Amino acid sequence: MNLKGKTALLSGASRGLGHALALALDARGCRLCLIARDEARLTALQQQLRTPGSRQYRGDLSDPKARACLLQQILAGESRIDLIIHCAGIGSHSLLEQLSSEEVQQLLQLNSVAPLEMTAELLPLLPADESAGIVFVGSMAGELITPGMSLYSASKHALHAFSRAAAFELAERGHFSLLVILGALRDTEFGAAIRQPLTGQPDWYRRLDVDPRQTAARIVKAIEKEQEKLVIPRWYGLVITLSRLLSPFTRFLTRYAFRQARPKSDQ
Repeated sequence: MNLKGKTALLSGASRGLGHALALALDARGCRLCLIARDEARLTALQQQLRTPGSRQYRGDLSDPKARACLLQQILAGESRIDLIIHCAGIGSHSLLEQLSSEEVQQLLQLNSVAPLEMTAELLPLLPADESAGIVFVGSMAGELITPGMSLYSASKHALHAFSRAAAFELAERGHFSLLVILGALRDTEFGAAIRQPLTGQPDWYRRLDVDPRQTAARIVKAIEKEQEKLVIPRWYGLVITLSRLLSPFTRFLTRYAFRQARPKSDQ
């Protein structure tokens, strides 16, 4: 896919990976439609873009009513979108007894319902018989058993399944669906909204975090190649494969690690 002159709709554009993706796509000559809640950050980002014609669509994708209004604005303002990138998301480290209905609704709405609903509503804007695609930013939590992250894992499992099924249908239209399976990112605000943040993580674990700009560059290359899957960092692909091949052992190891990491007051 040649991105020059294409129009890309990008959610979660004002922070972290979304911000890095916006700059990387702009460098390819891609016109951007930016979605985020923060008007000041969106305006600051838009001022950095070199490709003309960018637009802001401000709204809270976790709110069904706000999302419906946002979709109406996009459908009224855009006649064609070549690339849809679902990057907005929030995390959760809540244990089962810490979950609330509010957290469940907010996280599932933003991580799962919003990208599925937006795909359904915006699909007619993808050009017929031309290169176009949809990108779903997923997580390792959507592939592996992750106790202590049950809600977040559920939201990402749904997104992964949708992307994989959509890939078959989109291929019949000459389009593609790219699933990005990510590990933790470095120096982002992704964890700011987590209700029950993890504490006491060892330094070696944090050194596994990947750089958002390098991640954005790899995603853009995968889009240009019209890939169906991208795992970042690469060696996580081996972890996924081994966890499935050695399922009984990995379940035991996961249970043991969770017991060791869980605060003593919770045991």
